[in-house]
Amino acid sequence: MKRRRGYLWLALGLVLALLAGAVAFVTMQQAMTGKPVVRKEPRSNVVVAAREIPLCTVIQEADVELRELPTSAIPKGAVRRLDEAVGKISKVKLTSGEVLLAHRLADPTKKGENIAFTMKEGTVVMAFPARDLMSTIGILQPGDKVDILFSLDIEGGKEGEGGLVTFDALQNLEITAIVMSPEKQASGIRGGEKARPQALLLALEPQDALVLKHLIDAGGIADVVLRAPTDQQLFETRPVNIDYLIDRYQIRSRELP
Repeated sequence: MKRRRGYLWLALGLVLALLAGAVAFVTMQQAMTGKPVVRKEPRSNVVVAAREIPLCTVIQEADVELRELPTSAIPKGAVRRLDEAVGKISKVKLTSGEVLLAHRLADPTKKGENIAFTMKEGTVVMAFPARDLMSTIGILQPGDKVDILFSLDIEGGKEGEGGLVTFDALQNLEITAIVMSPEKQASGIRGGEKARPQALLLALEPQDALVLKHLIDAGGIADVVLRAPTDQQLFETRPVNIDYLIDRYQIRSRELP
């Protein structure tokens, strides 16, 4: 038993001696060469701006490049592949050599997101109250094309003129986004309950925005109708009032005896 312990102590001593020799050897090598042993840090590819990219610019292939950087120096959310940057829109001004971050890029293919950066120049986005039946039944989606019909009580200049008139006020508008009620956004949908939209965000020309505001302020009753996604035509329609209905359906008042 004592002999076995002696062997163990001898083996332990040899191991310690070898470790001490290895440390001494490395120290001597560093002293002789004058160069410290440096461990290589891991590196990864990231996408950087190849040149200055202005605000609200669609990024092209020539605008970006891959660059290898130390992994520890790469910020969180950095774009790692070129195809994740090309075609996106810059939400800030990017300087040459700057690492692209995902939250600073807008994707124009995702309807309802980053509206200010993806909307067309020369248009405005207006919030339209979602009170009509079509807006509240959950059919409409961002990107849909719609027309807006209005019924408005018109005061005639002479007795017997005027009355309720229904007309196709604005055609071929795009729904940019649908805004849900704040309580639904906070709590989510439970059970079979459907979220109820609060407003439709519509992209339209400035003059059309004024027309739409005036019709709403005048107390008009609005209804949204859905178009086919490829239908760009402007329909020729006639305003409908009681006289139109009488002429179209040949309505005759009952003759008094």
